[in-house]
Amino acid sequence: MEQELVICKFCKKNFYSNKNKNRVYCSQKCSFSNRRKKNNSNWKGGPPALICRTCGKTFHNKKKRIFCSMKCRNIGFIGKNNPNWDGGFRMDNGYLKIHSPNHPFRDKQNYVMKHRLIIEKKIGRFLTKNEVVHHKNGLITDNRISNLVLCENQAEHRRHHAKS
Repeated sequence: MEQELVICKFCKKNFYSNKNKNRVYCSQKCSFSNRRKKNNSNWKGGPPALICRTCGKTFHNKKKRIFCSMKCRNIGFIGKNNPNWDGGFRMDNGYLKIHSPNHPFRDKQNYVMKHRLIIEKKIGRFLTKNEVVHHKNGLITDNRISNLVLCENQAEHRRHHAKS
């Protein structure tokens, strides 16, 4: 068989190959290295650079991702950015809760009872932890201002229940 002198496509070394085999790499190592180079995101012909929606950092990824890391993904899916966002309303034991991340007496999920927010807006200040809001007609979903009474403590709230 006749051999010819060929230049390796990856490492640029000279090697001999049979004329009819059309080898372009001097070894399997060079062949695999070239494949890895093509799959490497830093390669010029690789996937385009993407910009992280949370931190703004550029990154390369073959898959259609919008965040550079799990940390940015977790930050990027908080509140309104989460695909499961329900508009900031939630029911808890029949009471309507509203998402209020800056409220001083929010729960662990950043929600506050709606009737407390309505009274706070009316009186112009935050309620204390001891103050309780009473629903006159007993319907806890009826949050009209005419149906709400502010009680100084739990004892006063019990007296309202004893009257009705």
